[in-house]
Amino acid sequence: MLEIRDEQELARVLRSELNPDAKQLLQKRWSQVTKDLSPTEIADVVKFVIVEPGETATDLEQAIGFSVFAGGDDGFSPEWAECHEGVAVELCWVWSDDGGGAIAIVPFAKGMDADLLNACRALAALAPAQA
Repeated sequence: MLEIRDEQELARVLRSELNPDAKQLLQKRWSQVTKDLSPTEIADVVKFVIVEPGETATDLEQAIGFSVFAGGDDGFSPEWAECHEGVAVELCWVWSDDGGGAIAIVPFAKGMDADLLNACRALAALAPAQA
């Protein structure tokens, strides 16, 4: 699991083997979400996670800190979600009035857990798209 909470971690991920289209998506969201935040505020407000091949829904839930797929009392639905065919499924949860939350990017990549991708696609189909 790639976790990104500051500019240094972002730079590390952008140098990684991640698909160039997924990198572009990450850079776009990072810019949108962090544009009004100081570098010290970013880690307190948002957490980006990128699921890597071989990781499961349990791994994603541990990284985010709550049950992603349970709904109801055990979890909650994404604020918005989007399926970028051929690139990734993107899910965003907001859990505080100051905009605090998490964004998960689940790339369509060789070795990705099929159950996780299908579950993320299903969430994206139910949640509103990002505006």
